Amino acid sequence: MVLALTGAGCSGGDNTDGLTATLSPETEAPKKEAALLIVEAMQLHTEGDYLPTFHMLTEAIRLDPENPNGYFFRGNAQRATGHLPEAAGDYTVTVDLDPTFLEAFVQRAGTREALGDLPGAERDYSAAINLDSDRADLYLGRAQVRFERGAIDQAIADLDAATALDPAKPDAYNDRGLAHVASGDHSMALGDFARAIELDPEYAAAYANRGEAYAALGSHESALDDFEAAVRLDPISASNYTGRGNAHRDLARYEDALEDYDRAIRLDPNSPDSFFNRALALAAMGRVGEAIRDLRTVLRLEPAFDTTELDEALEPEAAN
Repeated sequence: MVLALTGAGCSGGDNTDGLTATLSPETEAPKKEAALLIVEAMQLHTEGDYLPTFHMLTEAIRLDPENPNGYFFRGNAQRATGHLPEAAGDYTVTVDLDPTFLEAFVQRAGTREALGDLPGAERDYSAAINLDSDRADLYLGRAQVRFERGAIDQAIADLDAATALDPAKPDAYNDRGLAHVASGDHSMALGDFARAIELDPEYAAAYANRGEAYAALGSHESALDDFEAAVRLDPISASNYTGRGNAHRDLARYEDALEDYDRAIRLDPNSPDSFFNRALALAAMGRVGEAIRDLRTVLRLEPAFDTTELDEALEPEAAN
């Protein structure tokens, strides 16, 4: 999940006015200066000038260590520059100072997910949902985390909530389709991918995902049609060509399949999937030597790759 790095404040909106307007005439000068530094730093952040942003926010924190905004926006700057553990630390201080700071939970969730801390990310999305249960994006974020850790039924429940809150969000239907695929329910997945495409006819990934679902159900012509659309909409995606190549191969159109696999390999020469599927097509054509060369490439790129299907395809040829 890609989260905005410029969100501000507990409500998720821009609270720059609140940084200064809430200060009373009796507020100490250091706190006033800190608030002004935070506002200025936020502007620099929107311009992508992260180093001075970081230094200004560090100074704001020194002047007013009880202001959660300083830590939150410094966390955003840390995250934007790839300093994820430090960003997570700043978000933690933010929510410690203000347990209702919703966007800090959201940003820490995304940071923890990027760091591989899926349980922590899930807890943060849950905390955010407890603060605002009407935001579809929060359920989408938690669904992705749950999907990644294999809690498919829980992910589907979150995606149900997301589609109920925002029925016009194509990503929610696409993601729920993927969750249904993971649960083995390809028929249900077809409906969700179709809805995503209805909402966004240019959604290349939804066409590709529906193509995979059709292929799993044995509807290879329909799969080919969807991969044709995916390639048309996103002609630089290697996986789209691999998917179309698979559809051609399933229809025994091996020369067409080879053309697609060749294109996929040119676009991404480090993907073992394209080499593996090309090897399957070559084996089906009786070109065993070429298939074995591709198999060796697969194992060089990913030694743990499951080659069972190709091994079985090559066995009859080896016997001959």
